[in-house]
Amino acid sequence: LTVDGATPGGVVLVGLSITGQGPYPSYWGLADLSPPVHVLPLAADAAGLVQVSLPLNPALAGTPLFAKGVDLTGSVPTNSSFGMIQ
Repeated sequence: LTVDGATPGGVVLVGLSITGQGPYPSYWGLADLSPPVHVLPLAADAAGLVQVSLPLNPALAGTPLFAKGVDLTGSVPTNSSFGMIQ
């Protein structure tokens, strides 16, 4: 999972869902996720880039994954993201 354009050295709160698109009410408004939502706080580097790899059960391969984040420094939401677990 990669987020770019974040506040350099800031924190991005990323929500992940395998159950689909929302809406899911959050402090920052409606997120394009369906519960349950797993939330990860991730640190951005000096260039505003966040990258994380998550160890997942191989049985989840082919499962859709929905993600959305918010840059906590500016309270700016990311675009929604959709992909397949590989």
